Amino acid sequence: METEIQDRRQGKKNLPWRLPGYYPKEARQRRDEAKEQLAQGFDPSEQKKAVKAAAIAEKKEKENTFEAVAREWFTSYSSTLSERHAKKLQRYLENAIFPVFGGKPVSSVEPSDILEVVRPKEAKGRIETAHKICQLCGQVLEFAKITGRIKYNVGTGLSRALQPIRSQSYPAITEPKAIGMLLRDIDAHEGYFSIKYFLKILPFVFTRPSELRLATWGEINFDEAMWRIPAKRMKMRRQQCLPYRHIRTSRVATAPRKSHHLPTLGSICEWRLGFQRPLSAGLSTEFLSVRHAQ
Repeated sequence: METEIQDRRQGKKNLPWRLPGYYPKEARQRRDEAKEQLAQGFDPSEQKKAVKAAAIAEKKEKENTFEAVAREWFTSYSSTLSERHAKKLQRYLENAIFPVFGGKPVSSVEPSDILEVVRPKEAKGRIETAHKICQLCGQVLEFAKITGRIKYNVGTGLSRALQPIRSQSYPAITEPKAIGMLLRDIDAHEGYFSIKYFLKILPFVFTRPSELRLATWGEINFDEAMWRIPAKRMKMRRQQCLPYRHIRTSRVATAPRKSHHLPTLGSICEWRLGFQRPLSAGLSTEFLSVRHAQ
């Protein structure tokens, strides 16, 4: 028989308790099962621990989806990337990978899942994109392996199942006479003010076009004749210092700043006078591409 204890001080009822010596039918059955297991050499308490551990492992597996692990990897890895590259990887993850198998436990991801994502890209001729997505999946799975979520990285070597990337050399001028003609064409260029000086400065500093295109006046110390490119804009994430005292035409770098058209702060190579926005990548290299084609 069951009885209930009334807590008069709080006016609440505790859970029912049973009188000694009374066991419901279900409890007697479990008691008998435990005795039978002990007779057969099995420890019921160990079995309960194993069942509980299996339930915890199953729950953890469901929580460790590919998307959850990928977002954890991206949070720790994105700080080493440029903003542009980080956004590109994020687009690959959210637009291409997560919709296909992002909700799948990372331990259950198979090579066929990754191929399901990259095959349509390959069929459209986007071979390099397919390889990049395949490599991205491999990086996430390698992170899962290092952090103990999986034992094997199924993305290793998977790019060999794709069409190889055909390397293509970029156009370049290697003949001295052609280089001289290019420099004369730059001097005679009558385009936008900023493009003109962008083209004149580039042969003297030999930086990547983007490093000069995105340069600001705050990076240049005119007293020391030094241009310091911040580490965040460099590919190898190391600051680069470029002295320009030796440049015979250093007036090229100072002319825009002294002009009343441009402020002393902001981008050096503005896309148009008076606008605080750098040149676009296409506009800054269009002149060089046209000259090379000629």
